[in-house]
This record gives sequence, structure tokens and C-alpha cells, in this order.
Amino acid sequence: MNLYSLLGVSKDASLYAIKKAYRKLAFQYHPDKNPAGEEKFKQINVAYEILKDPDKRRKYDIMQQYGITDQDIFSKYYGDPDVIMAMELEEILNLVFRQLDEIYRTFIINIRSRARNFIKGIKNLLFGGLK
Repeated sequence: MNLYSLLGVSKDASLYAIKKAYRKLAFQYHPDKNPAGEEKFKQINVAYEILKDPDKRRKYDIMQQYGITDQDIFSKYYGDPDVIMAMELEEILNLVFRQLDEIYRTFIINIRSRARNFIKGIKNLLFGGLK
């Protein structure tokens, strides 16, 4: 589940819509009213802390794009949504470099395969009748 669906809003929701959804859910799952909802209440708070801040929200969207899951966010930054700022540069760069490495490896494998096929084709063209 992502932070947007946790609050029940769309990815392009306005700050007003996010705040309204947060207040409704926070009221519903507040531990004083719903002792069984304490965990959900904490998750809702983390989601709101990230999505209410335009900069954190933009960075969250980028992390989602590169495969960091919400579970990673909750387990790593549970209880302190501001810690997300400390990990960003290093982890985002690591993710980008992993993606680039994967692209490079795929490219090299593809080029090697094409080169082998090209050489086989040339050999068949030049020496194919000499079997």
C-alpha cells in the first residue's frame, strides 16, 4: 500500500484533500478512541508528515519511481518522518547507479549477442558453401 492509498487520496490530490483525509482517518484510528488502531494511526501520521510537505512529497514520488517501497519507509523511518531527508541523496544515488548499471549490463549483453550473430552471418556468407 502506498502513502496516497493509505490516506485514501489520489497521487495528484491537493494539500487540502490530503489534510482533510488525514484528519478524518486520524480521528477514526486515534488510540484514545480505537485502541486496536494504534499501528494504523502511526502509519497515517507518517503518511501525512511526508505528503503535506511539497519537498518530501516530491522526493517520496521519486523514491516510488525507483522501487523503494512504503514498507521500507515505515520500517526505516518509523516514528520520525524527518529522517527521510537524511537518507535521500545517498540512497537515491545508489538506486540511480544500480539502474544505470543494469542498463549498461543489458546493453553490453545485447551488443555482444548482436556481434556474435553478425560474425556468424559473415562467416556463413563467405564460407557457407565450403562445408
